[in-house]
Amino acid sequence: MSPILAVVIILALVIIAVLGSGWLIKSKIRFPSKLQLKILSSQELEEQISSALDEYEPELNQLGFEKIGDFEIIGASGQNLHRVYFHPDEEVIALVSFFASESRKRPALVFYTRFQDQSSLSTDQALVPNFLEIPPDQELQRFAGVSSAQTLLQLHKKRLEELKEKGKIPVRLAKNEIFYEIEKDQQRLLEHQIKTGMVKKDELEEVLIPTWKFAFYFLLKIIDPIPFGVSYLRFFSSLFLASALIMGFSWLARWDFFLDLLAQTNLSPERIRFLIAGSGTCISGILLGYLIHRRGFLWAGVVSFLGVLILSSQIPNSWILIILGAQAGQVGSRLYESRISRIPVRLAGPILILIFLFVIAWMFLEK
Repeated sequence: MSPILAVVIILALVIIAVLGSGWLIKSKIRFPSKLQLKILSSQELEEQISSALDEYEPELNQLGFEKIGDFEIIGASGQNLHRVYFHPDEEVIALVSFFASESRKRPALVFYTRFQDQSSLSTDQALVPNFLEIPPDQELQRFAGVSSAQTLLQLHKKRLEELKEKGKIPVRLAKNEIFYEIEKDQQRLLEHQIKTGMVKKDELEEVLIPTWKFAFYFLLKIIDPIPFGVSYLRFFSSLFLASALIMGFSWLARWDFFLDLLAQTNLSPERIRFLIAGSGTCISGILLGYLIHRRGFLWAGVVSFLGVLILSSQIPNSWILIILGAQAGQVGSRLYESRISRIPVRLAGPILILIFLFVIAWMFLEK
């Protein structure tokens, strides 16, 4: 098979896969045209789901929140259950949501504040991007992996104070207003999807059907290489800094004078070069993953590719640097996550894998 034919076949398969995925999204996802909440009694909840919704209750109670009640959105695709918490002294409500899914067993926590101008601030800890287009006046903060309600609340209140300094006036919702305000806020979100052409009304079934724009937006969010919640300035500055670091270490690994200084270690030139380049790759990847935190695995691998282009003729098996760089990016992402959550539970695994990869690559080089 000729290379040109292979490329054509691959492109055709990609196009078919994208169009097929888009068609599935359009045919399977439905939104209610008029959003309505159904208040649920404790008897209407399955015991397993009720226990899941209880996960944050002890911590929220310690923070001064009290349970108001449970609800579901009528007509939404799939099972969705939500619990609302009220704080008598704060302009913040808490919402714990559970969506029936084989891939997610834990509920999601979000803190919400509405302002007098009808704008709002939401802070959550979801691990996936938001698949609806957020209106400009509905700000969403996302801190993936933060499991502590106290930490998430602190992050919400920090941003809330910044908005207050800019003239925003938060509203302290009364208990009997909360369900109505949630319903109104979510209806505005749906109407924004209609205005932007993301969905269209099906008058016969009284539902909103995704358009091709929504389908491609959905797919783009899944594969989007730009980290969610990171400014373009920070993103490209981080890429430049990480690239400069890895280029600098790659230059040191090729500098004979520097190699002569390390000759007294009795290490082979290959191992000396790998030690320098590999260390630079790991440092660069960890830094990049920490700075952009999301997509760190992807972009650290891309940046480490620069070093491979320079060192491919200098270090045997230099392509291992791409794997090291990508894993280092994962370590950096988990470092950022641990700093936010103050719980380094998910950090040990990526670090051990990075060390293992480095040792294996080292062992395959000549002594």
